[in-house]
Parts: sequence; structure tokens; C-alpha cells
Amino acid sequence: MADTLDDILQEKSRHQIVLSTSTSNAAFLLLPRVAEVRACFPGGEIFVVTSDPQGIEPSGKVDLALVFGEPDFPGFKSQPLFNDILTPVCTPEYLRENGPIESVQDLLGCELLHMQAQHASWVGWRRWLRHFSQELPKDRQPMGFNNYYHVIQACLAGQGVALGWMRMLGDLTASGQLVAPLAECLETEDHYHLAWPANRPPAFDAAPFKDWLNRQFNGCPPSEPAPVL
Repeated sequence: MADTLDDILQEKSRHQIVLSTSTSNAAFLLLPRVAEVRACFPGGEIFVVTSDPQGIEPSGKVDLALVFGEPDFPGFKSQPLFNDILTPVCTPEYLRENGPIESVQDLLGCELLHMQAQHASWVGWRRWLRHFSQELPKDRQPMGFNNYYHVIQACLAGQGVALGWMRMLGDLTASGQLVAPLAECLETEDHYHLAWPANRPPAFDAAPFKDWLNRQFNGCPPSEPAPVL
């Protein structure tokens, strides 16, 4: 698979646009709306590459990247888009069987699904709970993952409560697959960014993609998740 990817990147046509992002951004933000993404790049072939944790595939062939947090890769310029809103989410079935969850303190009795922080911009359970004057006990071992996509898959399987990044999860809350039982939420200080190689500006207009991202995901609090197209 690595050899095939390398071949495709090396042989990409001048009309191909290599768009890099994290697995979770691809799965929850872009792929459910792939037709709208393609419409942002008329006449271009789009090749989506996923790379974790931040979302920039290090081959040097990337034309554009959607990342959370200002890119810490050398040689990239970026433009901020919007921040995210974090609040606990779970399935309705988990809430019925393990609830009620009526306060932040109630979370301490739940199975908390945890993603190991791999980048400084990531906000985890300890930081989120501290914001609401709660501490995760030091001997507490939440169920852990190294990928946010897997955290949400475990959450959808009813295995516990995830810290929901609501820009990503708007489709899942709008459909009722996940619910946000608490009003408490935390806005991130970091933002999503569009990034591109500083020495190789995009040979295409990235403004339609930037505008689409802002229209689609900006200004959608948990009570008003991103609309399903």
C-alpha cells in the first residue's frame, strides 16, 4: 500500500490536487459531503490522503491540507478557519442504560473514551473536566485509543462517553446516533486551518473550498449541529 501511494503521488497529473487531512477530518467532515468537496475544485482530480495526528502527509507532494491547530510542519503557510466546540457525547442507548448524565460530576461514574494526545492542540478529558472544576482521579484508566475516529466508533458501539468535537460530529448528532446530554461545552483556542507549501502555492483557486468549509461548519453550536446535505 505504501509503494502504491508513493507511485500515485509521484505520477500525479498536473490537474490532480492532493488534499491531505487527518483520518477523523476525512471521515466526519469531508467524505459524507464528497460531492460538495469535488465541486470546489472544478476540472481537478482530487486525491485525498490521510495522515495522523495533525493531517499533513509528509511526502512533499501535498497541495492543500485541512488541519486542526496551526501546522507545525516546516515549509507550510496556513490560514485559520474556525474553532471547535467540545462537549460529551454518547449513544441514546448508553444514556438510557447508564444515565442520567445531568452534571459534569456525573461523568466521573461513566466509561470515558479517551484519545491519547499526539499534538499540542488536542484537548482531552482531563483538560475539559478541569475547565468545569472536576478532576479525573489519577488511578482512573479510561479506555484509550490513538485515533479519534476509533474513539467515535467505540462510542457508536455503546462502549462509553466520548469528548465530542462538534464541528466533526454534526451529522451524527443531527441523525440521533449520538446525543449531547450536557449543556456544558468548551470552545477551543486553536482553530482548523487550511495549509499549503510555502514554496509551491496552489496552482488552483482554493477560495471556493475555504468558503465552503466556513459556510458548512462555522457557527454551529451543539444544539444546532452542522446540517446534513
